[in-house]
Amino acid sequence: MIFLNHTADLEFEAETERLEDLFGICAHTLFQAMMEEDLMRTVMPRETRNVQVEGTDLESLLYGFLEKLLILHDSERLVFSDFSFKRLEKKNKNSTGWICEYECRGEAWDSARMTSKEHVKAVTYHDMRVERDATSGIWKARVLLDI
Repeated sequence: MIFLNHTADLEFEAETERLEDLFGICAHTLFQAMMEEDLMRTVMPRETRNVQVEGTDLESLLYGFLEKLLILHDSERLVFSDFSFKRLEKKNKNSTGWICEYECRGEAWDSARMTSKEHVKAVTYHDMRVERDATSGIWKARVLLDI
């Protein structure tokens, strides 16, 4: 993943061979935007949340997933560092809707050892993309965070 320059916002891109892994990479990058990478490595798996979202397309699905994680961070002061794929599938054969579920592990924010890097206020739809490169088959996502 790489961070891109964007005024008053933080934009990132992520890529991987498997769509199932893309959402976890984006979730990790969301929390990496909030705290230093060295501190991300110290986050212990003391709390587990199963996060399930539905969306009409892959972009709305990713948006919903990241938004739910941000809500858990803001409301319960949780920081997640480990994301295990459970399922990512279409609702049914005739639908364009999707369902995504991840098991997210982390711990409560510990101000004695954790320092904030950026305050992420929101995930935005602006310029959000989830697409598969036709040549390489690599899945790519682009996400803009309001900071």
